[in-house]
Order: sequence, then C-alpha cells, then structure tokens
Amino acid sequence: KVNQLIVNKEISTRHNPSDLINDFQLGGNTKFAITVSKIGNPIIYNITDAQGHELHNGDPKLDINLAHHSQILKCKLLSNGDLATCDKNGLIKIHELTLGQLKYTLKGHSDWVWGLDEVAGEALVSVSNDCTMKFWTPKDQVCYKTVMSPQNKSIRCLKVLSETRLAFASERIWIYNTL
Repeated sequence: KVNQLIVNKEISTRHNPSDLINDFQLGGNTKFAITVSKIGNPIIYNITDAQGHELHNGDPKLDINLAHHSQILKCKLLSNGDLATCDKNGLIKIHELTLGQLKYTLKGHSDWVWGLDEVAGEALVSVSNDCTMKFWTPKDQVCYKTVMSPQNKSIRCLKVLSETRLAFASERIWIYNTL
C-alpha cells in the first residue's frame, strides 16, 4: 500500500522545469530556502515576508552568480551564515551569503565532490568520487585529514551523526568514528 503524501507548503522556484533541483537548504528558522540545480546558479528565496507571514511563492531574494563554478552538486548552509557549494571539478567554494560573493576555494579532491557537512560548527567534511573523505578547517582553508574509503570505493553520500561519528556511503553504508 502506498500512502499519499500530504504537502504542507510548496515553494515555487525560477529553475527551468527541465532543470531539476540537486540540493536545497532551509535557513534562518525557515525564513529562506537555497536551491541548487545542475544548470543554474544557487538561488535564495524568501519564504516569509518581513512580518513573518508565509509567502505562497518563493520571492527570489538573491540569485548568486557562480559562473566560476562548474555544475554545482550540493550546497550547505554553514553555522556562521556562509554558503558552501561543491562541484564536479573537485572544488568546494565558500560564499558570503548576503552578497553572494566568493570568499575562498578549498582544493584537494581530484574528482566530483558529492557531499558536504559541518561537524560541531568548526570543521567541514567532504566526500568525493576520488574515494576520499576530507576534513577541512574552512577559516584556515586547510585540509587537516584525508580518509580513504573502505575497499577504495567512490563516496556519494555523507551524514554527520554526532561530533565524533559520520556515516558515508556508495554501495554500502559505513560508520566512521572521527576520534
């Protein structure tokens, strides 16, 4: 038996109907949404107006021009308010969210970066087709640890379970203790 999904809210976007959304983030106590698609740039949408009333259609607040970024796969709203994006060229870019300006680029992966997450508001973790999981200190722009995946497999998904445990996956799910 299939249960019917009941939708509480729909946010219309400016993405082309043939351009599916790769990733999204909800931020600011769900006052805005950020969408990333494979063709377009990240777009930030207001979900509520200045008085906190819900908007029925997302009002584009900022269309971040990331012409220097090639096929963005994922985005992550960081605890300091910056936006991290990753792409098929192995790059992670950190953007100042209110203006959409590029702050810096983290380089170290040699293939598509499929996942990003933040650990304890300090470290950024990324996973890639290059079979590695990398730990970064974004403020220093340094990769301080690289972990090879078991059986030398591409890593496609990442979830932070706690400050010391991560789950990552390709054809299997692995749990990693960071200590």
